[in-house]
Amino acid sequence: RDPEMSRGLGDVYKRQSIDSVERCAQDSLFSNTRYSRSLLRHAMADAPDSLSYYYLLSFYSKSYFVTADFDSVLYYNRLVKRFCNEVEISAEVHDLLSTVYNMEGNVLMQRTQPDSAIISYKKAYEERLQGQQTDYLPDLCINLADANVHKGDYAYAAYYYRRALFICDSLGLPDRNKFPVYYGLGPVSYTH
Repeated sequence: RDPEMSRGLGDVYKRQSIDSVERCAQDSLFSNTRYSRSLLRHAMADAPDSLSYYYLLSFYSKSYFVTADFDSVLYYNRLVKRFCNEVEISAEVHDLLSTVYNMEGNVLMQRTQPDSAIISYKKAYEERLQGQQTDYLPDLCINLADANVHKGDYAYAAYYYRRALFICDSLGLPDRNKFPVYYGLGPVSYTH
């Protein structure tokens, strides 16, 4: 079943518009973070609905990760989670929650808290399983694997790297998506 066909044409247009704003913001996120944030703020002001607004806010949160302002990341993530808890759950909401939990895991890894990061990454993975954007599942497995490497738990790290490979194959993702998995799996397999 094609999810785009089950939505109205207006919803498809809104999604494409949000995606194009995200791509533009992503392109300048590291080279011109101020511009990226400005672009996202303008898009949020014109967001066609609450889900679009909070989707953009989750990306806005990411811009603070780039500048290592982790308290701001967590602040904006709390706003997104509160929204998600107040609306009817849908595949899009699961994807949004997955994004938020993944970013929290990233912050916790930067703060050298791998046990807590693993909890957040597992939540991100579980939410993404119920979402539509399953192409992100291998990345979440890689994050889980990396966090376990950081803890020194190479058996779980190898499990998640292999899980990422399995998902890449199951989803028919291109070989380029497997490179980071092999890059992480190699040293783990050697030490394990």
